[in-house]
Amino acid sequence: GGPIRHVDKPYSELREGDVGYDEELLDISDDSPLLEDMLPSLSEELYPTSEENVQSIYKKIQSGDTAAGETEVVLCRGTTGPQAENIVKLKTAGGVEGADPNVLPVSEETARLQVRNGRVVPEYTTDLSVADRFSREHYLIIVKVKAKYITRGSVSESGWVMPYTAPVEPVGIIDRTYGHAENIGQANASK
Repeated sequence: GGPIRHVDKPYSELREGDVGYDEELLDISDDSPLLEDMLPSLSEELYPTSEENVQSIYKKIQSGDTAAGETEVVLCRGTTGPQAENIVKLKTAGGVEGADPNVLPVSEETARLQVRNGRVVPEYTTDLSVADRFSREHYLIIVKVKAKYITRGSVSESGWVMPYTAPVEPVGIIDRTYGHAENIGQANASK
């Protein structure tokens, strides 16, 4: 049980046969192959739900289809190691105590604030290239969550925001620090 744990290796530690191995990149110790190439080799479960799928479920919920809200979607975000571990341990979108199955989704107004300023509410994404950028030198957390807890976030980043206490099922945690200490100050899933 529990989420799949994986330590992302830099190019310098990849061997022939590994996903993304490239002999020309063996001197690079602080970067790794793209997540979208690497994740499916670990497990299909780690692949985020497609943006179109999430949007169509979200539209159904907005038009009053409560059953659609029970649909589980897979989303991911880049965050710090301690935060990722809290999300795994406490099973909430924001890595806080007190998972609340009755919590209401974030209002569209709050979601807009998040898009403008960041750090207002947890924002996850369906887009692995966005997650790739924000998890680099930090951690990637991948969760399953019922669609009723999500609100549209940054459209350009395929972002979806949810309340801190929204219950999630963590399915994957990927260490992308390449063995270096994290610079905690700069991690922010959406600037």
